[in-house]
Amino acid sequence: MRLVPLIFLAALAAVAPAAAQTPVSEYTSTASENCRKFGKARGGDDEGNSSREECRGFGGYSVLVVGDDDRSWIEVKYGNTISNLYEGTMAAAPGTFPNKANDTVEWRGVRRDGALQPYAIIYRLSGTDDSGTKRRTRLVVIKLNRGRSSVVGFAEGAGEDARAKRLADTCRPGE
Repeated sequence: MRLVPLIFLAALAAVAPAAAQTPVSEYTSTASENCRKFGKARGGDDEGNSSREECRGFGGYSVLVVGDDDRSWIEVKYGNTISNLYEGTMAAAPGTFPNKANDTVEWRGVRRDGALQPYAIIYRLSGTDDSGTKRRTRLVVIKLNRGRSSVVGFAEGAGEDARAKRLADTCRPGE
């Protein structure tokens, strides 16, 4: 009979860490007033059409909002290392001249000791069709991997938020 409470306590101890590892989302802003100028975009021209702003993040990461000509996208900075996400972003873009569609970045991660430990970012990217008349959007998912972060895919259409979260959660260490 004494064994039953011990088994119950052991089972409870096994479940507690798993519950603490439930994926959560936190949000940050990329609005210019919440970020600091970081210099010109790589490859940007000298006429002022390129820009970089660094915005706060979590877990040692920050987000760089990069604009060049009529395009804008996100890159990830970890410490002093910047992951160039231009090519991955253009491959995931929903059309021509993709732009960061709003000022919200969703960070997916787990809580450890009350702090978010992020493993992915989700943000909305907008683009137009070849005629430039119809605008489409997608949620782009970035896997955070210190100085080697990368675009891993996108979701669009009905149910895109849930699909983007599922894709982001595949970036979770150990998944």
